Amino acid sequence: MIRRLLSVLLLAALLYACMGPSFQLADLPSEPLALVYRTREESENRAERLARSKEEPRPRLPGEGHFRIEELGEYLGLGRSAEEKRADVLGRMALLDARTGEVEPLGFTPHGARPLCWSRDHRRLLYAAPAGGSAQHVFEYDLESGEIHPIARGPYHYLGASYGPDGRLALARMDPREGGAARSRIFVTRPGGGGARPVTEGPMDTWPVWSPDGGVVAYTSIDQTGSAVIRTVEPLSEGEPRLVARGLEPAFFPKGDWLVYTAKRRGRWAIWRVRPDGSGKHPIGSSAHNERGPAVSPDGRFIVYVAEDDEHQRLMVRSLDGSGDRLLLSNGDGLLPVW
Repeated sequence: MIRRLLSVLLLAALLYACMGPSFQLADLPSEPLALVYRTREESENRAERLARSKEEPRPRLPGEGHFRIEELGEYLGLGRSAEEKRADVLGRMALLDARTGEVEPLGFTPHGARPLCWSRDHRRLLYAAPAGGSAQHVFEYDLESGEIHPIARGPYHYLGASYGPDGRLALARMDPREGGAARSRIFVTRPGGGGARPVTEGPMDTWPVWSPDGGVVAYTSIDQTGSAVIRTVEPLSEGEPRLVARGLEPAFFPKGDWLVYTAKRRGRWAIWRVRPDGSGKHPIGSSAHNERGPAVSPDGRFIVYVAEDDEHQRLMVRSLDGSGDRLLLSNGDGLLPVW
């Protein structure tokens, strides 16, 4: 009862913080948001289980070399560590109308599925879903026809995917384990898919996003100190990867002139933007919570993100100038948004 009361008070504080914004929800784009959604009951159940498991040790981030799938899941915040496999309710992939708050669960996807990337016309959605054991494959959902197509399957484990030019794909692919270890690299396919070739060396390259003009793939990597960094690579010209910023979870603006990402600021995860060449780093707004998983609206005017505390993940939207935070989901948790 006390935990539920605290949850209500937290939600009230978020609503109060969002009063008097510089925009109305009706101003948001009409294109649907894809996300992982937990109902209020699932959210409270997860919070209670996490509270009971707080005393258990958390796995370390991997340093140089190889890593385990469980460690990667912890690093990405996907609820796949040994601890959170016991404590987490994975939620269901869903579509959200940001203007009305209407949630449409995608019942054909299993629990643990997550959205990855929309096509430019917002008709097709790439998503990753469990495929037995610890494997995860990539599928494509056509919103108009309702058809589902497998895009990337075993024996590999896929950690991300993004649409590129001429029907190409960028894929974060984990090679089979060797002696209990594995590595993840970024691959790109030929036009129309197929014939994937590596464009990075790993060992922990994830979260690929292809720029709108098709020239650059940004991704999350690990530097020699074990810290998360964002790099870019020009896959069609076979250029060398380039360090852009310290942080993770990059996403391009619609024009491709900026990246939005998360990085530490004053001890918390915060939203930043940077140009693909590494210049112009600047935070976008701030809150009292950790801010994760940013995505830019199709019109380039808003940023959706997840406000995290110890137990809940609240889906928020913010103006590009950093003002006017609004709560998008008042009845449950939202995470891993793609707009």
